[in-house]
This record gives sequence, structure tokens and C-alpha cells, in this order.
Amino acid sequence: MGGLQVQDVTSSSVTLIWKARPGIFESFLIRYEDVTDTLGPREVTVPGDQREVTLHDLSQDTRYAVSLYGVRGGKLSRPLKEEVTTDSSADRGTPPRLSPLSVSEIRQDSFRVTWEPLDGDFDAYVLQYGPAEGPHKEETLRGDETTFLITGLVAEVNYTVELRGILGDSYSDPETTFVFTDGQPREIDLERDLRSYTVKELKPGKKYKFFLYGLSDGKRSKPVTAETSTEKLLPPRLDSFSASDVSSDSVRLSWEVTGGEFDAFLLMYRDTEGKSKEVALDNHERTIEVDSLKPGKRYKFILYGIVGGKRSKASVAETTT
Repeated sequence: MGGLQVQDVTSSSVTLIWKARPGIFESFLIRYEDVTDTLGPREVTVPGDQREVTLHDLSQDTRYAVSLYGVRGGKLSRPLKEEVTTDSSADRGTPPRLSPLSVSEIRQDSFRVTWEPLDGDFDAYVLQYGPAEGPHKEETLRGDETTFLITGLVAEVNYTVELRGILGDSYSDPETTFVFTDGQPREIDLERDLRSYTVKELKPGKKYKFFLYGLSDGKRSKPVTAETSTEKLLPPRLDSFSASDVSSDSVRLSWEVTGGEFDAFLLMYRDTEGKSKEVALDNHERTIEVDSLKPGKRYKFILYGIVGGKRSKASVAETTT
């Protein structure tokens, strides 16, 4: 038995590997303890064909003495010994990150947002949402939550949703999506001699349910119903994204949309401090003036269309102030 090595050290765990001839030991005993602690060692037993074990629930930034014994006939071999210090909380390795946000159950006054933590877990989350023009609300969620139903919304409004993970005193990069809530039910009064009616100003690719009531003495009859779906338009596509009216500190961006309609747009670029900046735009906008730029600098602007919370293929425009 030999070759005891320490690998994959984190703030709360450490992995041990070793070598041993097959069939010699019935099991292995790992004994480990905090070198400054008086509580005594902890022990883990693994089968004799195993050559690796991960010790969990360790304290951060703590030095541990580790002893590995082979067990045969109830007797312990001479131990292999090693010492290892766990990482501090600031050295957790790769920090966790957020998956893209997923949106479902879109209603007139609510929708559900779902996500997953990647490369680890967060202590908590901060969820912000609101119309593009404000105001925004904020919810603090537990670290084990991965979905949230946002309620109390207004029909036919484009909402911006931003989620950040919290780990210790640090915040993750945000994940952002845009959601357009469903419309309110509409009512149309019809003359009593009508037997057909064309309903206009519907949205493409949507399923509609219609209720028809007869009225007598101000009272409604039992309704008859009909359901249908409007035809889908071609998927919307960004086109002709360009920069114009360039000055020393500003530029005008313009674009067109072909096919269907987007729910919103997302413009991304780096500001004068080099930080990535995001601007949410309503779906009817086709131009924006970006100011507070640095003179003599080359800027790259990236525009996305948003449909159902998902980004389209990016369009890029570059210019020099």
C-alpha cells in the first residue's frame, strides 16, 4: 500500500487516492482530524477494492491530518499519512452561475420563471421585474428555489425580468429575459339581427376562445363557445441594423423587422468604463440614440429580438465615434 495523494481540495471537501495490490485488504480505514481540535478524529471505512474517497463536511481554511490504514483480519496495517489544508471561502474554485431563464404559464396577470444553478449552489437569489419604463419590484428567494410565479401584473405589458445569484457577499452575473403578458378579455355588443361577425386585430399564432351570449331583459343566456387559432406569421427576423448620425459622443442605431413581431429588443454594448451595458426596448421601436460615448473609440453594438423570453440571432453594428 502506498502513493497516498490529495486532490480536488475545496473549502469543505478533499479527495484522497492511493495504491494497493488487489486482494490484499478487506477494507480501508481513513482517519482524519483537525490538527488544532481536541474533539478527536473522524473515521470513514471503504471497501477493499476502492482506491479513492472524498471527505465531506470539512471546515474551511483548516489543516487536517489524514491517516489511511489497510484492514485485514480485523487488524490495521501501518498507516499512510498526509496533511492538507482546506480552501478558504474566498477560494471556492469555479463560482456557480445561472442557466438562461425559462418562462411558462404566461397569463394576463402572471407568468412563471424557472432557472437552474450551474457549477455549484447559491445561498440565495434576487429577482427583479417590472415594465421597461419602471417601476421594478424585487424578491429575495432561497438558494434551494429554482422557480417563481410572478403575480399582480398588468395585461399586454412587456416585462423585464432579471435574476442574480448570491454567494456569500458576491452576486453572479445577471440573467435577463422579457415577457409580454396576455391581453384582457374583450367584449363586443352586436345587433340582435346579426348572425355573423368578423373579429379583427387578433395576434398571429394565438389560440382564441369565443363566448357568445344572448341578452334578454338585461340578462345573459347560457353561452355557446368556439375555439380557433390564428395563422402563424413567419418567425420575426432582424434586418438592416446600422449606425448613423455618428458624433464624438453619440450614435443613432436603426433596424428593421421582417416576418412576424418580436415581444421586445435587447441592445448590448460596452460603456465608457468598459462595462457591458444592456438596454431593453419596446417591440415597436426601430431606432435609438446611444449617448455618453467616448470620442475616437470604436464601438460594437449587438441587438437581439426577444420572443417568448428567448433571444433571436444577434445583429451586429460597429462604428467609430
